[in-house]
Amino acid sequence: MKQRGPWLVLMMVALIVGLASAQAQGVDYSTAASRVAEKLVQAFPKVRGLIVSVDQQGKVVVDLTAKDGIYPGLEMEVFREGEPFKHPVSGEVMGRMDKTVASLRVVDVQDRFSVGQLLDQEGSVKAGDGVRVTGARILLGLAKVESPPAAETAARTLARELDLALQKTGRFEVFDNRIMRSTLVKAGLKEDVPLTDPAALRVLREGLRLSALALPSLGEGGRVLDVQLRSVKTAHPLTVVSVEGFTAVAETPPEPAAKPEPAPSKQVARAPAPAPGPAPAWIGPDDPKRLNTGFLVAPSAAMPGSGLILGPDFDATMRAMAVGDFTGDGQPAVAVADADRIQIFAVEKGRTFRHLWTSERSGNNILGLDAADVNGNGRAELFVTNYYGRQVNSYVLEWQGSEMVPIWRDVPLYFRTLAPQGKPALYVQSVSGDKPFAGPVRRLEWREGKYHVADALNLPKDVSFLYGMTVGDMFNKGGQQVARIDESNRLVIYEGGQRRYRSSHRYGGTEVYLDFQPAGFSAIVAGRMDQDQRQRVWVEGRLQVADVDGDGKNELVLFENTPAPGYLFEDLRVYEKGKLSSLRWNGQFVEVLWESQELEGYIADFTLVNLNGDGALDIVLLVVHPTLLGFGTGRSSLLVYPLQARADQGERGLTKPGQP
Repeated sequence: MKQRGPWLVLMMVALIVGLASAQAQGVDYSTAASRVAEKLVQAFPKVRGLIVSVDQQGKVVVDLTAKDGIYPGLEMEVFREGEPFKHPVSGEVMGRMDKTVASLRVVDVQDRFSVGQLLDQEGSVKAGDGVRVTGARILLGLAKVESPPAAETAARTLARELDLALQKTGRFEVFDNRIMRSTLVKAGLKEDVPLTDPAALRVLREGLRLSALALPSLGEGGRVLDVQLRSVKTAHPLTVVSVEGFTAVAETPPEPAAKPEPAPSKQVARAPAPAPGPAPAWIGPDDPKRLNTGFLVAPSAAMPGSGLILGPDFDATMRAMAVGDFTGDGQPAVAVADADRIQIFAVEKGRTFRHLWTSERSGNNILGLDAADVNGNGRAELFVTNYYGRQVNSYVLEWQGSEMVPIWRDVPLYFRTLAPQGKPALYVQSVSGDKPFAGPVRRLEWREGKYHVADALNLPKDVSFLYGMTVGDMFNKGGQQVARIDESNRLVIYEGGQRRYRSSHRYGGTEVYLDFQPAGFSAIVAGRMDQDQRQRVWVEGRLQVADVDGDGKNELVLFENTPAPGYLFEDLRVYEKGKLSSLRWNGQFVEVLWESQELEGYIADFTLVNLNGDGALDIVLLVVHPTLLGFGTGRSSLLVYPLQARADQGERGLTKPGQP
């Protein structure tokens, strides 16, 4: 008995701790489910509005904005009021019979109106028709909680808690996974058919009359619950909500204390956790879908790499990206943004992406992202250039705890990272009352606990905007030159304030713009500025000066987007293809060193950065895939092309033809 006593005590303690842990987790699950339910309610705002205008392509303007709860991706009903009906005895008008004539999907949200795309029409749509999100209960399908093997019990508990929490809101009528699976089997579909399969969605729409599908998953070792909400009608993502801070993986019992030096458990490779944000797609380094075909075409030098790697996909038109050590752990992370939401992903070994954080949608109009550790605390700040409400109101985010928080708000400055001395620094430019950009381009520095504007760059008179330009030693003779994309999309290079080169070839190309309204002018016609008063400014993309191949000479790297036929006007630009090019000055003109293959989609942003610590640069591209005539939400992807390092050049260079 004396020998068994300690074991008995240990077993009792383990049982008590286990019960206490299970109870604590039960409370955590309930809280997490309630938070998810509250956020999903916000995805279906009870709103009504009116259609302001309709064009021939089915694009409509409605008088609802983010203040009403409207967001890109929201689907709404278009209806028309009919004749009033009266009480047969009193003759009192009791109401009107509404007729549904179409549905629409919101594709853009401005400060005074929103733009939608008609999805289906049962009749003609005209100005004055109503739009709404039903105030009745939403018929919602709740899928099985996807989880790693160690969290299966927790996933089942969470499913029950989610069902209960959603029902308690009074906004949803929930159909659980068993009901949906049974309905699909009765309709003749296979038991394992994905719920997002078009055939499955059709059955769920017609058989159960579901409006939306909630797809929950456990990630981050069971500490993060992500729920993606998809439309059953269109299969498009509506929103993604996340809750973290609880522990769901606690099901593997610890090894007995008496077990001598157990061998380390075998690590099982897992796919990264799903990312909040539309339609995440994850492809790891050894995935068969990885593109090992040649990505770069080199007229004068081979640029070998280890294969094009696909990062996350997004069902959104992404605009900007930045790479930095946001968390201070020494590892790079990629921030990407569409018009009003930012997502951040940690990059592990330069090849896999893990979701870190997603901002709430806020009705912003993000023009650019830049990363730099200006305040010197070991964590890169994320500088967000934002133009909203007809003014520049940028802001700065910094990682604190487990999320990005604003540390500088309503900043009337444009941000951009430049490297005139070879080392990246953050530069700013202001805006005046009658000009969309004004004054010199100045470096931003940190002094006495605050950001301060410091010395200015010496730029040619022609270079008046911080975007679509760069500064560096492009001529490789120890000086500084300035390169920019001009209004005709020609590359222009200046030295000593004088123009040295202008290309006949077109570069750049962007769909991002701001509509500047001079101070004192406030006339708005149908939610739009008067065309004579509005100044549309196209925000050209990034140019970068770097020694890409490690030969001691700088190159100018920039992209070239191809407009869709017939869609390049003063007020409208639609691009369908893009490629990356590297140029070098040969003493008289620039020559092409290498260029990428032409991509199916235009390049929104790019950077050259070392992701995996091997000393060689990686090409990181943000690509937007084309949509029909430029309408619709679009789809975007992050692509990484890791370039091979050379040991004989300190792991900085690239192998050229004839070299080992």
